[in-house]
Amino acid sequence: MPKQVKIKHIRCSRKTQPADISKRSALIEYVRAKHPHLKLKKLGEGAYATVLGSPSGKTVFKIGADDGDGAYNDIQCDAYLNYLKVVCKDQSNPFFPKIKSATVYLRGKEYAYIIEMERLTSLEDGKNHNKLGATERYLFDVLQEDESLEGMAHNVEVMLKLAPELKHNKKVTSLLMMSKKLSKLIQEWGNDMHDGNIMLRGRQLVITDPIA
Repeated sequence: MPKQVKIKHIRCSRKTQPADISKRSALIEYVRAKHPHLKLKKLGEGAYATVLGSPSGKTVFKIGADDGDGAYNDIQCDAYLNYLKVVCKDQSNPFFPKIKSATVYLRGKEYAYIIEMERLTSLEDGKNHNKLGATERYLFDVLQEDESLEGMAHNVEVMLKLAPELKHNKKVTSLLMMSKKLSKLIQEWGNDMHDGNIMLRGRQLVITDPIA
């Protein structure tokens, strides 16, 4: 995986594909038609996006577009896209999801996005919580509170001062950078981290959508 992924911005008209970016259902059909061999099925759906994947696929497609009540029309206020910018610039951080491609479609003030990213394991149903070790359980609890996240960044910095040799430990430095970046985003946008937005890559916690 590259250390950075460029987010593509494509301006489209009703004569180009995807023809309709104002409805999520149209984007879902567009992705399915583009990848017929994958036999994509709906894996999850929220207020702002739908996730498609194939039964044995290693990647999924996250489709962000309106659900039919009116087009997205203020891209600057899209919390997920602001988080995605951070993620795409720091693909070496294990706490961030691995992005294969990211495309934002624009038409006038309307916009939608299609992100192909690694497939992760859910913590939402509670079945995979037993995969978490003691450290991961502590981090899982801390990540859900912005005050604790700021405290964790401070504690890691103190630890690095006391044991400077840890500056060469990738896990420690990744933890520090993640906590600093998320703390800054959460201060601006608000905390939306819970077991639906924190997933697993093996035993590694991965933050998929932390801000409201």
